[in-house]
Amino acid sequence: MHSYDPQDRPTLILGGGVGPMAGVELHRTIIQQTLAGGDQEHLDVIHLSAAHAIGDRTAYLLEANRENPGIQMASVVKLGLSGLLNSSGRLGAPVIVGVPCNTFHAPAIYEQFSRELSKIGPNLQLVHMLQESLELITQRKPGARAVGLMSTTGTRRSGVWNRLLEGRGYRVLQLPEEQQDGLHEVIYHKEWGLKALSPASAEAKQRMEDYAQQLVDAGAEALILGCTEIPLALPGLEFAGVPLIDPVLALARGMVAAAAPEKLRPY
Repeated sequence: MHSYDPQDRPTLILGGGVGPMAGVELHRTIIQQTLAGGDQEHLDVIHLSAAHAIGDRTAYLLEANRENPGIQMASVVKLGLSGLLNSSGRLGAPVIVGVPCNTFHAPAIYEQFSRELSKIGPNLQLVHMLQESLELITQRKPGARAVGLMSTTGTRRSGVWNRLLEGRGYRVLQLPEEQQDGLHEVIYHKEWGLKALSPASAEAKQRMEDYAQQLVDAGAEALILGCTEIPLALPGLEFAGVPLIDPVLALARGMVAAAAPEKLRPY
């Protein structure tokens, strides 16, 4: 049987299982953002989806009495790495890792994930989805100062987006606190929510459009879709003339650029 040998080719590892469509969308977007003239010119991708093994990130942040999803995801990624290690137990070629979940990037989770994988060695590189999204804002709306943000309750309470955006000089616009439960419900409702149905239900689409319009009316110059399921209800590049910042697109482009910058499709 022929064994796979990555040689000097970089490999992308997708930490899926953190939203039914999140890993699928990241994989699809990586392909779309890659310049390739045929099958063999695309990047090597290992897509790992072990949803049962990775606890809900919002529940962890709000309750904190569960196992850290960062440790759980690191264990899953290590399984994917096992076939890429050389005889010395090290990576012989670059490996680029990305996780398509906003809430996963809360420091309490992501920093533990990073610590676990730092033991692998220098050939493993993590691409931070939220940092890549900030770069996407500067490309899509260079002069923006007020940015609208929609996210899960866990992401909102972690403040991870706010710290990053305010650190870059942006003013962050969010829905009033009393509406956050409604936004969270659009994502998590077990019958019509974005995690339950794909394509998005009419109920989810209408509610998400109403929330987006509310932020545009409040002065948002760009809208961050701060949960990887939100683009299912708000597809496309713009809403009401305002750029939509899709972190999955940002992560996909960041991973391609890290692996093979000459293959990144011009934006």
